[in-house]
Amino acid sequence: QADMEAAERIFAALARGPVGEAYNHLQFSVQDEIDVHRVVLAWRAWTVLDLTGKQHAHTLLRQSVRFCADEEDRKRGSQHEVRRVLPKLLDEYRLLGRPLGRTRAPEPVPGGSIAALSGGVIAVLAAGIQSRPVSALLLIALGLGLLAAALALERRRNRLFPPHPLDWRQAWGPGYIMVLMLSVATVSFTVYGALLMETLLDATPLAAGLTIAAEWVSWTVAAIAFAGAGPRLEPALIRGGALIVMIGIAGLAGAMPKGRATALLPWVALLGAGFGIAWAFVMRRVVGSVPRSERERAASSLPTMQLLGYALGAAASGMVANLAGIGADAPRPCIKSAAFWLFAAFLPLAGLGVAAAWRLARISG
Repeated sequence: QADMEAAERIFAALARGPVGEAYNHLQFSVQDEIDVHRVVLAWRAWTVLDLTGKQHAHTLLRQSVRFCADEEDRKRGSQHEVRRVLPKLLDEYRLLGRPLGRTRAPEPVPGGSIAALSGGVIAVLAAGIQSRPVSALLLIALGLGLLAAALALERRRNRLFPPHPLDWRQAWGPGYIMVLMLSVATVSFTVYGALLMETLLDATPLAAGLTIAAEWVSWTVAAIAFAGAGPRLEPALIRGGALIVMIGIAGLAGAMPKGRATALLPWVALLGAGFGIAWAFVMRRVVGSVPRSERERAASSLPTMQLLGYALGAAASGMVANLAGIGADAPRPCIKSAAFWLFAAFLPLAGLGVAAAWRLARISG
């Protein structure tokens, strides 16, 4: 009771001054305990002052004083665990005398870049299923414009990629170019492989699915097999992996139209194995070549570039299929022709990916 009367007297003296000062002094008692009721009671009393007028501040806010004092009296002898542990931690780690840290707050999500990138990919994907050339060209132009806008937005501090990710002159640029080009060049098998195998090879859906899965199995096996390779082998593995992917694409262009299922598996395995051999080392070199402040962004954005390549490649393969005349009732010779061009058309992009791999290995080596 003596504590309650003393607390009342102290707060009454404070309440004679500015109301805001009295409320601020009250916060020391409110925040001295982990109790939501303390916070809510004081805050609600403060907000009600707009209705009642500041002349009633002492009457309303003293309820918080009484609540805090009553809680202290009731819990005396059963001190909260936090009050026992916290002083020990502060003393043990010398936190009170330590200067404040300089850790930056997390950057906000680059919504503008994501929206422009997503819109561009969707527009290009829509172009891939258009039967009229004019509509396809308009959607392609829209998609490329949005992708250009996404790259322009990357000049801001809040961005998805390190600076100039597709700049050939940057140490990390060839790595992004390699991943983008090879992803675009290889995804046509994932998109149209099952259709071509079922139509030309009379494969069952299960057999077609297992053949497509062989690409990803070979990626995993190759990645495990070469995981222990040392730095001296990295340039050869990066170049060799990219070249193996290109050989796999060329092999599929020759084997798919001939209609032999057994001839596909070696080339499909090369697609995945090439990525599996090179991927970890490309990632390491790209992350190691960017400024230290960009390393987390680089590590997360390389898979993003890969997914972007798959999306653009799927759209491009749809355009190639449309130009080749693939449809529900397309004749077999037409599908055979498409089976060649769905892979051969992407060999120039794969060649650009190989050239980027050569440069990445040379610059960072």
